[in-house]
Amino acid sequence: MKEDTAAALKTEREQREGMQSRLDALQQEIQQKTAAPVDHNAFNRDTYYKLVGEDPLMAQNYLDAFRFGISDPSQVPSYFQEMSRNGYESPTANAGGNLREHASRFPAQ
Repeated sequence: MKEDTAAALKTEREQREGMQSRLDALQQEIQQKTAAPVDHNAFNRDTYYKLVGEDPLMAQNYLDAFRFGISDPSQVPSYFQEMSRNGYESPTANAGGNLREHASRFPAQ
């Protein structure tokens, strides 16, 4: 009788665990089907605030990437460096130097 009771309890426990795992799988499937589709190009406040706490510079890169339409936030610094370099190397940035070289009123020193 003791063995029968132990076997019955074991069988019942196994059935209960199997039913619980099926229930968990169905609940997860329902959540996946009812969840809104994730737009990876959209700004995600949770990701931003998580980054603010963990890595503030990466949080700013995440924000700038969204603002400027850059797909990878880790590339933001290189974009800013490129913009800065192009700004200093442009012909209009050295307009005063060009004027001084080519204008006779301003003799070269």
